[in-house]
Amino acid sequence: MLWITLSCAGPKANPRAVPIEVAAPPSVVKANPRLPAWDSGAQGYGVRGPMPPLELAWEKELTAQATGLVPWQGGVALSSAQVLISLSAQGQPLWTELEGRSDLGLVDGALIAISETELRRCGDPSCQTPEPTLLAAPLQGPPVAVGTAEVMLTRAGTLPQWALDLGSPPAANLVTDGLQIYIATEGGELVAAGPPGELWRSNLGGPGQSRPLYFQERVYAASAPHSVATGQLNCFDMEGALIWRHELDFGPIGGLALWDQAVLVVDARGVVQAFDWDTGALRWRTELSAGAVTDLSVAQGRGYLGLSDGTLRVLDLDDGGEWGRFELGAPLALPPVVLEGLVVVALTDKRMVALRAK
Repeated sequence: MLWITLSCAGPKANPRAVPIEVAAPPSVVKANPRLPAWDSGAQGYGVRGPMPPLELAWEKELTAQATGLVPWQGGVALSSAQVLISLSAQGQPLWTELEGRSDLGLVDGALIAISETELRRCGDPSCQTPEPTLLAAPLQGPPVAVGTAEVMLTRAGTLPQWALDLGSPPAANLVTDGLQIYIATEGGELVAAGPPGELWRSNLGGPGQSRPLYFQERVYAASAPHSVATGQLNCFDMEGALIWRHELDFGPIGGLALWDQAVLVVDARGVVQAFDWDTGALRWRTELSAGAVTDLSVAQGRGYLGLSDGTLRVLDLDDGGEWGRFELGAPLALPPVVLEGLVVVALTDKRMVALRAK
């Protein structure tokens, strides 16, 4: 792990950034014959009333499968092995950088794009950035802000400045509460660290399986005590003491999510479960008709995720009821990004699709 402070002495023009003239968005978007109409769910609508049907807003063909997708300046930023591009909510290119990045993240409102050898920070809509920061080791994921600095986790799990060695590679990227960081390791430990080093580490009961989740003085982390066919959801206090542990009948995929004081877990079979954040009691459980291939994206009481059958599913997070689905023709490559009135997805067949409410 590396502790690196990035200072911005003022915006510089990025020589690799290629501005693109933004055309006026078309008044009518043609329907894509590959994308069938919205299919409303049959399990109820929840307290917010019926969800409006979704329809195609726009679609883009990519030159390579997307590796990162995040909300950015009212639209989205997308990375692949060949390009880093920013798109407006109408799907119009705003700028593009002709060198690919492996991952994207947002730190204090800035777009962080990383590759094997460098990190770039885009702090404004035109992506005028300081010179890239060279990396001494490949990163596990984008950095997070801790105080006035940024912490970056290497795949090897080392932190030279703090003299901290995790003992095994990280299972996923780290999470922070703004003062310290939390990392789940493949060796089965949850490690808390902050200046000047390690604060505590606790036993997860098995190899870490996802990025931890911090909420109201508690840290949640998933593990696989026996195999990927089983799992555990752990809740720790700020001193590393175990508060509760819930056995899962299948290991979770991706990161944990939170809604209305419930911790949400998705597994590869397409089972979504909500556990009370305080007691670990099961609130609801939903079994979908296909396996999940993405994390759950949460917005305004709805959960969005991609399934292996090439559909986008929308759940009511109050009771797990399925609000509806949209057939995309290919599985999602990354978790959906939910904007105001728009859901943007990147697919494994190198397409990017935006859906809007009718």
